[in-house]
Amino acid sequence: MISLPRKPGPHTDDLPPGQYAKSLKPSRQWGWAIVRCPECGRCSTLGRNHEVLSDGEVTPSFVCPFPPCTWHVLIRLLDWSEESANLNGGAGTEKRREKNLLAEAGTKDNG
Repeated sequence: MISLPRKPGPHTDDLPPGQYAKSLKPSRQWGWAIVRCPECGRCSTLGRNHEVLSDGEVTPSFVCPFPPCTWHVLIRLLDWSEESANLNGGAGTEKRREKNLLAEAGTKDNG
């Protein structure tokens, strides 16, 4: 998992590659955050297809949408201060994540 630092301020004009900025209107429509790809240098949003958990972990993995770029990674947004940004509500996502972690731990203990 790669951690992306947060750029202070709302403007993305000078967003360095490999960093993110919070969206001015965090929502499914406008996206939760803007990420500048460290490979191709272009900006794209995290939104419709992503969830951002309260610790900044993004699910599913992030794929740069600009061909021929092939940057595809799991990312964590450092200094993420929101509850959760997702399609189904923060509490539900956190509970699903906890349930999955417990299930994995049980499988390892029994395996």
